Amino acid sequence: MKLTVLGMLLLASLPAHEPTHPYPSQEGTGQSSPPGRGRGGFRVALRARSPGWSLHSVVMVPLSIADLTGRAELVVQATVLSKACQRDPAGRIYTTVELQVAETWKGTWKTNRLTVVHGGGILGEERVEVSGQVDYQIGEQVVAFIVFNQRNEAVTLGLAQGKFHLWKDTASGALLARNPFHGSREAETAIEPSTGGREESRASGASRLLTLAKLKATVKGETK
Repeated sequence: MKLTVLGMLLLASLPAHEPTHPYPSQEGTGQSSPPGRGRGGFRVALRARSPGWSLHSVVMVPLSIADLTGRAELVVQATVLSKACQRDPAGRIYTTVELQVAETWKGTWKTNRLTVVHGGGILGEERVEVSGQVDYQIGEQVVAFIVFNQRNEAVTLGLAQGKFHLWKDTASGALLARNPFHGSREAETAIEPSTGGREESRASGASRLLTLAKLKATVKGETK
């Protein structure tokens, strides 16, 4: 059976491992984002092809790096070692991701392993998708902004916003970072400046570059 969920958050059917708000720092307040458009945000909707599931919408407002840092309980630079899907006692599918921690930028973590959980995944022939959910790939280098849910399990803050993908820029050799709202994608930094138009495209991409060093300095409050 394939089950598809389109949107940022399905409040009626999230696994117990998932915060019930896209911004977990507000977890436990009983408040949810109001429907409609927020300034600088966009409305996202949830749909499930399954009887009895309801439609919800929340406003997703992009978080600045300072906001992510302030709301996170733990910020780590890490490599993804493995991921696996499981079913919780209520029968809902969730994914566990094992990280190997290289550095801790905020908070305290006593080991070099961190297990992160999020809703959705593939288990047998059943697939649950949450649009906007964080996606970790085995072998990927990341910076993860983490909060802890009621079960003291690590959860990525703000869904996909709380994970920065890291890669090396072929031109400069610098390590770069991006999430859905900050930093430039690899394709934008790989354009060869052989024509005027391409030079402009590369310059535009370069203006959005976010180095790992700058991200770290911002998180640690070392930027001027």
